[in-house]
Amino acid sequence: MKVVRSLRFRMMFLFTAVVGTFLVASYATIYLSMVHEIGIQYDKRLVAVAIPVAAELSGKPLGTETLGPETLGPDTLGLYSFEPETLALKYVEILDSSGRVLQLSRTLGDHTLALPRSDLPQSQASFSTIGDEKLGTLRTVLVPFNQGGQSRVLLLSATTR
Repeated sequence: MKVVRSLRFRMMFLFTAVVGTFLVASYATIYLSMVHEIGIQYDKRLVAVAIPVAAELSGKPLGTETLGPETLGPDTLGLYSFEPETLALKYVEILDSSGRVLQLSRTLGDHTLALPRSDLPQSQASFSTIGDEKLGTLRTVLVPFNQGGQSRVLLLSATTR
């Protein structure tokens, strides 16, 4: 038996389908633009933390009392002051130009971050999102700086959760 739909039913169905499509499209657009903007703001906050730290490190040689491997951490670099309103900075590494880890923060212990060491920045900050088996997903900023005439890279990481 053939079911006959009235004109009123077909018009209501068409209206509902069109409005639903527009709503889905507008919500998707808003969501994607917000995700993009949140990523940009997160990167700006990472750089705002990293640049003063790199400037301070460039004036001090490695292994000094305040920056020794056992004391290098977010708290000794004055980074906890950024934590409540900006981001939860967790991990700090200092690398040489070849990618070899010179110092680790206490929060890393002996674990180095799973970062591709082949393409380290030489002139400007770069960002990457890394997936670490032990630590989860981290957003990192790599800031090159000179220390004692040698090229170094400061790696700061924060969780994305």
